[in-house]
Amino acid sequence: MFYHSTVSRRDFMKGIGLTSAGIGVASATAPIFHDLDESMDGSSNFKKPWWVREVAQPTAEVDWNSMTYFDSRQTMFNNDAFIKVIGLAKLQEIAKINEDNTKKWIQENKPGATLRDVALNNATGFGFAYGLEGHFVAPEIAPSPDQLGAARWEGTPEENLRMLRVAARFFGAKDIGVFELDQNTRKTVYSYESDGKAYTFENVPTAYETDTKRVIPEKTKYVVMFTILESEEMLKRAPDNINSATTTLAYNQGALTGNRLQQFLRGIGYQGLAEMMSNAIVQVAGGNVLSGLTEMGRMGITSLNPDYGPMMRTYKIITDLPLQPTSPIDAGMFRFCKTCMLCGHSCPSNAISLETEPSYKTLGPWNKPGIKNYYYDGAKCLVYWFEGVFGCGTCRAACPFGQKSKASIHDWIVKPVAAYTPVFNSFFTNMDTAFGYEPRDPDGFSPREKLHSWWDIENAPVYGIDTTRYTLKLQ
Repeated sequence: MFYHSTVSRRDFMKGIGLTSAGIGVASATAPIFHDLDESMDGSSNFKKPWWVREVAQPTAEVDWNSMTYFDSRQTMFNNDAFIKVIGLAKLQEIAKINEDNTKKWIQENKPGATLRDVALNNATGFGFAYGLEGHFVAPEIAPSPDQLGAARWEGTPEENLRMLRVAARFFGAKDIGVFELDQNTRKTVYSYESDGKAYTFENVPTAYETDTKRVIPEKTKYVVMFTILESEEMLKRAPDNINSATTTLAYNQGALTGNRLQQFLRGIGYQGLAEMMSNAIVQVAGGNVLSGLTEMGRMGITSLNPDYGPMMRTYKIITDLPLQPTSPIDAGMFRFCKTCMLCGHSCPSNAISLETEPSYKTLGPWNKPGIKNYYYDGAKCLVYWFEGVFGCGTCRAACPFGQKSKASIHDWIVKPVAAYTPVFNSFFTNMDTAFGYEPRDPDGFSPREKLHSWWDIENAPVYGIDTTRYTLKLQ
């Protein structure tokens, strides 16, 4: 394909005045940035920000040999695992604190903890929408091709990926990414679900479920990761009920989107194996990183998207529809985390690592080994969740990659420079501190909600999400 113009990394850095003072990044020769013709090339992948590189391996080092299958029941969101770490007496103590604080703060009319704030959060539910069930195997609702007297859909993996992305976007997803299950990447599938059922792989034509296991056919090897956006304006009010409400609503939206994708796959003649509950079947951060949706970040429990940072929830489906895998990415975010540390300094429970370098050393059974990462202390984190009544989310609110970034300086200076050199990362962090997330109040409540109430925002976008950066374009 003919390109009207190209720009090398050296020329790009030179153009923004960063070739002086011996900055070594300008001497690099790759990659080459093409003009818009490349993004319209039918053979190219779906659009990512122009400064995001696709790479063969994730930017966080992985030791597949030391990595084992991970039991979902070990996460701190499992009551039995949480009790095992902190003890039943401590759980009862913080549960009482939770109940007392809820009532006390309503009476005190605390910003983010008023009666209407609590009602908004409670109305969204958690995990799955009220009355909606999750299904490992899709229920027989949408007619299959056989029932319609038709052959199943057949397309190339590239065509199938494009089709599924268009459908997923229509159903409510922001992005999708795909990775293929092999001997190593199967380790992203949980060994056991939180309900005690094992995930196993068998050479069978269709998936099935028994009282003790959920069976994934060997041929069902394409993992589709899809993201659901959360409201940046609401998340920035963490920690409070307003922040929690957008997260719980995103879980609901993810469940609905997953159900719709299951039925779509059934309707074209393929299997779609989905989550029985939120945060199930495939580990979120690992799947996101392998599929190129995100890079790992300092928070440990979540990962970072180049466009919207940690401001999303992720759901997943495993299918036998042949799909073109999407590559891991390098946008400089994991490197940025080495010196940024805003999430760690903002964490009220001191659960986030403040070490400069990532490590293979885990902190507890809630951490999955085998990743050179910033591991977080899940027990400390969840104790604060209980005591704070409405969860937390302060780390995500503090992340510079979650800031509104409509201004051209973000997409043409800050993010591209951070993607290719760490030299200015500390400067960018300081600028974010000056213009970004407000520091937490001493009383632990949302400074943004105290300054201007979310309830006073007129003509807010649907779901509180500003989507003007992600307008509809012909592919």
